[in-house]
Amino acid sequence: MDVKGDGGGSVNGSNILVESATSGSANQIKGLKIVTRNAGSINYGIEVDATNNVANISSSVYGAWIKAVNQAGGKTAQLYGLRGSAEATDVNSATLAKGVWGRAVNGITNDGLRGEATGGSSSTNYGVYSDASSGVMNYGLHAKGSGATGSTNYGVWTLGQNGTTNYGVLANAIGGGGSTNYGVWATASGGATNWAGYFKGRVMITDSAWVLGNQIVTSDANLKTNVEDLTGALDKVLQMQPKTYEFIQDALPQAHLTEGPQVGLIAQELEPILPEAVGHTTVPAELDSLGAEIFPAVAIAGIDYNKVTPVLIGAIKEQQAMIDQQQATIAQLQDQINHCCATQGDAAQRGSAEQGSMPQENELQEQRLLIIPNPVADLTTLEYYVPKAGKVSLQVSTSDGKPLATLREELAETGAYNYSWNTTKLAAGTYFCTFMLDGAVVVKRAVKVK
Repeated sequence: MDVKGDGGGSVNGSNILVESATSGSANQIKGLKIVTRNAGSINYGIEVDATNNVANISSSVYGAWIKAVNQAGGKTAQLYGLRGSAEATDVNSATLAKGVWGRAVNGITNDGLRGEATGGSSSTNYGVYSDASSGVMNYGLHAKGSGATGSTNYGVWTLGQNGTTNYGVLANAIGGGGSTNYGVWATASGGATNWAGYFKGRVMITDSAWVLGNQIVTSDANLKTNVEDLTGALDKVLQMQPKTYEFIQDALPQAHLTEGPQVGLIAQELEPILPEAVGHTTVPAELDSLGAEIFPAVAIAGIDYNKVTPVLIGAIKEQQAMIDQQQATIAQLQDQINHCCATQGDAAQRGSAEQGSMPQENELQEQRLLIIPNPVADLTTLEYYVPKAGKVSLQVSTSDGKPLATLREELAETGAYNYSWNTTKLAAGTYFCTFMLDGAVVVKRAVKVK
């Protein structure tokens, strides 16, 4: 049958109308039913070609354009613009069974299959919903997009919009006990840049995520501003309280929380210490196929441990700086001890042996001061000798000469004296003890180790 049109408008090669005489009286109406069978190689229930040889870039060419519409007042449980089924009578008698097979080639933009679904505010919309079962290999959807260099090709392009809940793609994989199931399985290869998955937006994972390669977090200097050294890291770490815990499995039923003992931090405890490492979100409600709520939405808090790591590094560096400073102080004190013991050891031993006794006659004319012991103990004795009556003063100062205390100040007669010096409140370091008698000064160095 050839049909040609010379003017504008539409040309119908075939226009078929099949309807029930009384609305609703027919259980099933088929506008066109075609059966082909018993071919030696390939059977097509219908083959449609649409071609164009007119240079009109605003035109569209459809191999088949099918529309299912509820007229005004009509209500239908299901509407199919196109429903495809490929069934093998005997199990495994077909190597491949494809309910719908889409292919787009050599266009500027090629969509092997493009589905759009839109609905009202209370609807659930699927850009593509497909099902395949009982074959040797089953594809819910098998689509391919290919084209020349410079083209953009989509194996599948889907859009879900304007509903209460919208899925660009909703994928489920369900199998028996011995099966391996992939909700989505994707590969990318052969190009200069290959991404098996590219998500422009946030991603929520309700179960564990295994990364078999490297996990790289963006940290490019060219993307950053207001860069400053982290300070106070050790103080933050000392406030953190690591915990062991277990997840409450039914607290978030739409997710699979890891079972068994866990270690980590509590988000609510960390937030006052390091708020930039804590985030808040809402796990959406889980709905059934009719849109009814199975599990309610739940607000939760989480921790970005990538932001905790730099704080730990900073704390280690601050602690190491303190250790280095302490080591230097210890070394300095050890040098002072060695020098002090070398120059005053004999005098300290002699003073200890003579503690509580009067000096020998040849020492009576000396203004003396002994620190026993030195390095000092918590209670240290200062022994001094006054060769002639006068005003006595005992003072202590820091290594840089800053006065700390006047231990004793009095008028004293000739003779030997001692003073019990309590050093428990002094920090480790070097101090100077000064014995003054009417302006004459004797200074001795005292060392406290701890």
